[in-house]
Amino acid sequence: MPRTPKRLRVLFPDKRVRVYYNLRPYLLIGRKTNKVREQDIDLSPYDTRVKGVSRYHAKIMPNDIHGLVLIDLTSANGTSLGGQRLQPHRNYPLNDGDSIKIGNLRIQIFFEFD
Repeated sequence: MPRTPKRLRVLFPDKRVRVYYNLRPYLLIGRKTNKVREQDIDLSPYDTRVKGVSRYHAKIMPNDIHGLVLIDLTSANGTSLGGQRLQPHRNYPLNDGDSIKIGNLRIQIFFEFD
């Protein structure tokens, strides 16, 4: 059974990296709203309206079976993982180094364990 990482490193479109320490209950991926929490993955700096990123686009959640899963939140322009477009509200297992397409933006994730 896969382990849930302690931290997640996210590589953004501009090659900037941010480490996320609080993976529970989930990390929201989207463009900034007044409800975005500090720990969420905010893609606002990357021209999200033009790139097709919804406010509440997708989320990454810990999962007892898969470690981490990616879930599309019925986004208007879709979420893809490894070139496969995701069906909304279904769990898709994440792996270290996966590339995620959010609308027309790509991020890459890396797992960190202690």
